[in-house]
Amino acid sequence: MSNQIFNQAFKVIGFLALFTALAGSGANAAAEKRTAVKKQQVTKTSSAKKVASSRKSVRFVSGVKRKSVIRVSAPLKPSYGQIAGLHGAHDALDLKSSVALVIDQDTREVLFSKNQNAVLPIASLTKLMTGVIISGAKLPMDEIITLTQDDVDTEKGSSSRLRVGTSLTRGEMLHLALMSSENRAAHALGRTYP
Repeated sequence: MSNQIFNQAFKVIGFLALFTALAGSGANAAAEKRTAVKKQQVTKTSSAKKVASSRKSVRFVSGVKRKSVIRVSAPLKPSYGQIAGLHGAHDALDLKSSVALVIDQDTREVLFSKNQNAVLPIASLTKLMTGVIISGAKLPMDEIITLTQDDVDTEKGSSSRLRVGTSLTRGEMLHLALMSSENRAAHALGRTYP
């Protein structure tokens, strides 16, 4: 059973590394194309109401006031790989990603690596591994889990849409952790693991 989980973990890591490498080029191209955008905002104002005393009719005149707003995109925050200077490393595949690792799951042979010894935060990879472990444990997905203060990230102060006291099924918590990258849901799953 633990060998199966280990093999699943290698599959997930290999897939994530390949996906990160391939998606990195598209993300960088999109980031370079961002430019300032002008957008007009329309606000309606109603003008004076005129009432004629003899006919008792009411006439409304409305006007439109246009206001131009100039929006400028914020400067992009550099990734940890950029800060560490890993983007300058060249590889045979000319990947835009700062790190990559592809392993043959049967032979455990490293097929491709780029900056394999770099130490970077693992972020969403942790949530993926939590999902693999929870799924492999065959725990009841309809069991109710309640978020506690222990699930709140006090170290980094990250925000969450889930409040302390929220009760959801294990399946819903797993869905939120993986699809919405919800840190509190992932922590609650780990906390309730046997």
